[in-house]
Amino acid sequence: MKILLVSPCKDPGFKKPKYLMIPQLALHLIAGLTPPEHEVRILEEEIEEIDLEEECDLVGISCMTSNAFRAYELAGEYRRRGRTVVLGGVHPTLLPDEALRYADAVVVGEAEGVWEQVVADVQARKVQRVYHQPHPSLERYVSMGNRRNTKKRLFDVVPVMTTRGCPYNCDFCCVHDIFGRKIRHLPVGNVVRDIEESGGKIFIFLDDNIIGDPGYAKQLFQAIKPLKIKWVGQASVSFIKDEEMMRLASQSGCKGLFFGLESVSQIQLNRMRKAIKDVDKIGEAVRKVKDFGIYFHASMIFGFDSDTKDTFAETLDFLEKNWISSASINVLTPYPGTEVFRSFKEQGRLLSQDWRYYDHSTVVYQPKNMTPFELQGYEAVYPDVVFASAPAPPSRFSSPAPGNEPGFSGRLQARAPGASGACCPVVPGPGKRVGGPERFSTAKPAIGGPTGPRFSQSRRKSRKLKEDLSMLIKHLLYLVNVLVRAFEGAIGWVMGVMESLRLIRGCRMIVISFLQIFRAVDRLLLVGKRYLEQVRGTLRYRLYFESVTRPMRARYKQLKRG
Repeated sequence: MKILLVSPCKDPGFKKPKYLMIPQLALHLIAGLTPPEHEVRILEEEIEEIDLEEECDLVGISCMTSNAFRAYELAGEYRRRGRTVVLGGVHPTLLPDEALRYADAVVVGEAEGVWEQVVADVQARKVQRVYHQPHPSLERYVSMGNRRNTKKRLFDVVPVMTTRGCPYNCDFCCVHDIFGRKIRHLPVGNVVRDIEESGGKIFIFLDDNIIGDPGYAKQLFQAIKPLKIKWVGQASVSFIKDEEMMRLASQSGCKGLFFGLESVSQIQLNRMRKAIKDVDKIGEAVRKVKDFGIYFHASMIFGFDSDTKDTFAETLDFLEKNWISSASINVLTPYPGTEVFRSFKEQGRLLSQDWRYYDHSTVVYQPKNMTPFELQGYEAVYPDVVFASAPAPPSRFSSPAPGNEPGFSGRLQARAPGASGACCPVVPGPGKRVGGPERFSTAKPAIGGPTGPRFSQSRRKSRKLKEDLSMLIKHLLYLVNVLVRAFEGAIGWVMGVMESLRLIRGCRMIVISFLQIFRAVDRLLLVGKRYLEQVRGTLRYRLYFESVTRPMRARYKQLKRG
């Protein structure tokens, strides 16, 4: 059989830059799980156009919440052409009943233990509706081959995952619902082998917390140290409690870590299940991490019920005070399956369930202490600050499982301040519209494809034009700022030159003064020389006179005696 593994984009009209994306891991893992007699092709819509007419027998589509709409649309198009479609990933795992409306089958959870069965059933034309094996063993080595040159991104970063599961119970995160609360590991030897076979030199560990199991983390760091690689990953702030682990991480090639600080509000920190709940201790943690030569990248979330408009300035003060060079600034997003989603839904605070807006950049609920527009415009609080702003790694909210990682490239996706998605309109009731999209979950499914609004071509062009104009204005303002600073620098340089000329003039006067002194001394020496010559001449005359007159005086004395 020919199998297509597809990672859809959120909107085919607005794609992320290639160089800011991380290569796929989940789809390569599924390709490695596929029996070798089948042909497998991986398609990433963010990078290449999808040809719906391409011949294939099975289409596996992996999606997260924000690109679920596009995944359903592609699934409908493929089914209309007679292809067997299987959906998997975070969103189908959390909402399998919804996903089944658009696919022949759904893989719930992780792909290990079920994908081979999916392929066999499709070949035998006995496809089941749901495939699920909870928490499969990770002991088996799955070869993914050389991935270094596969659809290159920034720095040729190669993704690796070593653990799954999270013991924490954050109410805005669904990792524990997908992977379980127990941390499971890939054998260290398998990780080392995968790194060696990948052909890469720079890696990103996609684990939600690379140090979740300290003993395993230390073994891993010691094992990869001889490989002389560079790597980045995610960790909790409790990392600073073990200096040996920090030293091993640094020695193994760790160059930067993503830390989910989430908030610097003391009230919110007390509510969250964090290892460190004191703001001052968090600042100390930042300094300790930097002391080991590890770059500290912070992830901040705005929109908690304890947040107010003052939280924006407090966060900026914290980042500046602790010299945090880059941060991911995100809007709290109530992803389906999380406690936040259930709570907001019960309270009637959800403004929309159109999944396209669930991208941790758009406000889709009614905040407690501000309006949605005030929260959406949080970046306006920092008009002169450019954050290394990106949607926070999806694994902080909906961790990439095998077969469901299309959006993880958001980890390195840079966006300019103010470029977050448009604020979603308030939707008062099922099926009703107030200048915006319908509630996705209440719409009736269309045959062969999803429901919900389709962005018209003119609307897309208008939106793109507005974004381009906004970006152009920001770049012009930045250019003006650079020119002003350059002008100030030029003025400073001129003043410096003038000061230098004054200094040179002063030095010249000093030299002239010294020359005059030397001339005066020379004249003094000349006068002295002449005086000595006169004295010498006088002495010579006296000696001559005595030599001439001495015999005459002696003769005179003799005559006088006689």
